[in-house]
Amino acid sequence: MPFLRHPELALTEAEHALLLRTCRDHFIEVIPKQQSFGHLEFILKHPAYIALRETPDSVGELCPHRPGAYEMMAGILEDVAALHPDSRYLHMGCDEVWSLGECPDCRASGMTREASFIAFVNRLSARVRELGKRPMIWHDMLMHASHEELSALDPEVTVVVWLYGGHRMQRDALDMIGKLRRAGLSVIGASSVRCWDDEGDQNYPVIRNRVANIVRWTALAETEQLPGVIGTNWSAPFALGSPYGLFETSRYPAFFSAEQCWNRRADPETYLSRFLSQYHGMDDASAAADGYEIGDYYQLMPELLPDIALNRPVAELIAAMIQYEMPAKRRLPLYTFLFRGELYPGEEVLTSLRDKHRTGYAALEAAKSAMRHAIEPLLPPAMADLFIASRFYRFGLYEAKLQAIASGAAEAAAGERRADDQEEESRHA
Repeated sequence: MPFLRHPELALTEAEHALLLRTCRDHFIEVIPKQQSFGHLEFILKHPAYIALRETPDSVGELCPHRPGAYEMMAGILEDVAALHPDSRYLHMGCDEVWSLGECPDCRASGMTREASFIAFVNRLSARVRELGKRPMIWHDMLMHASHEELSALDPEVTVVVWLYGGHRMQRDALDMIGKLRRAGLSVIGASSVRCWDDEGDQNYPVIRNRVANIVRWTALAETEQLPGVIGTNWSAPFALGSPYGLFETSRYPAFFSAEQCWNRRADPETYLSRFLSQYHGMDDASAAADGYEIGDYYQLMPELLPDIALNRPVAELIAAMIQYEMPAKRRLPLYTFLFRGELYPGEEVLTSLRDKHRTGYAALEAAKSAMRHAIEPLLPPAMADLFIASRFYRFGLYEAKLQAIASGAAEAAAGERRADDQEEESRHA
C-alpha cells in the first residue's frame, strides 16, 4: 500500500537496500516487524479503514471478525516480506490489542477473547509461512489463554516474551515460558534497551532499569536455554505519544545488551570505562570512570564532553538533554508552584513567580539552542522541529498561564485602588 509510506521521511528503496546490505556485511540478521493487530493507528486513521477498528474509539486496534480485516493485513505482510527477501523471520507484532472482544462482531462470534486472537494470528501466520518466513508474535495477548487455547496456536509461531522490569519480572518470565512450552510453542525472550519506564518523554533511557532488565534476561536465556534475547528499543510510548530521545542516545544500553548476549564473561562493572574508551575514544577512561557505576553514564556526559574524541555528536546530544532537564525538571520548574499564583495571588507569590520565570525561561532558551544545535545534523528539519516542540510546548502553556495570572492580579490590584479612591472621594464629599 504505497499511500502508507511517508512522502518525505520514509526510507527510499535505495536506502532500504543499503541498510540490508550493510547489515548482511556485518553479520546482522534483519527481522522485519510489522504490526498486524494492535498499534495500527497509521492504517486505521484512513477513512477507507476506519470501519475495521474494533471500536470507533480504539484507533489502532483491528477487529479480527470484520470482513476485509484479514485481506488488508495479509496484503501488507506480503509487501513487507517482498522487501526482505533474505530474512528468515517476520515479526507480526500482535501486542496490546486492548479492546479486542468488545464489538458486536466479536461478541456474536461466541469465541473468547483469547480464542479470537489465536484464530486471527493463525490465519496471518499461515500466509507468512506461505511467503517463506517464520512468524513471530509478542506474548502479552496470550497471558490469560488456557492450555487448550494455546495448543490451538500455530506451532510454527515463535512467541517473544517481553518483560521489561518490575520485581516480578523473572518469576513472570519463568511462568510464561513454561506455559508456552507446555503447549508445544517456541519461545524467545525480550529485554528492553529503552521503553516506557513510567516516563513518557524521556530524553535517554532510564539506564538503571535497563541494565537490571538486560542482566536478568541474559541470565534467564542461559538457565532456560532460550535461543536468544531481543533487545527492544522503542521510539515513543505509543504511536501518538511524545517521542523519546533520539536513537543515538540509546547506544550505551544497546551495546551493553549485545555484549551481555554475545560474551557472558564480560564484566558489567567495567562496562562504563570500556565504553568510554572504545566508543568515545577517551585516553584515560579508567580514571574518568573511577568511583562511578554503570548507570552514571548519562549524567557524566556534560563533565566528560571536553575529553571525548569519538562520536562527539552523541555526547553533545546527551549533554544538551541534561542541560534541558535542569530547568525543566530539576531546579524548581515553574509548574511545581504555578498553582500558588492561581490560588493565592499575593504580592510575594507573584514576585517569586516573576523571578522564577525570568531565570527559568532564560535557562530553557539556552537549552533549546543547545538542543537544536545537537539534533539538526541528525534529523530532517521537519522532524527536528517536531522534537523541539515536544520538549518545549508545555512550557509555552505554563508561560501563558503565568502571564494570565499576573495580568489578572494586576487588574485586581488596579480595581482595589479605584475602589479605595472612590471611597476616599465619597468621604470628602
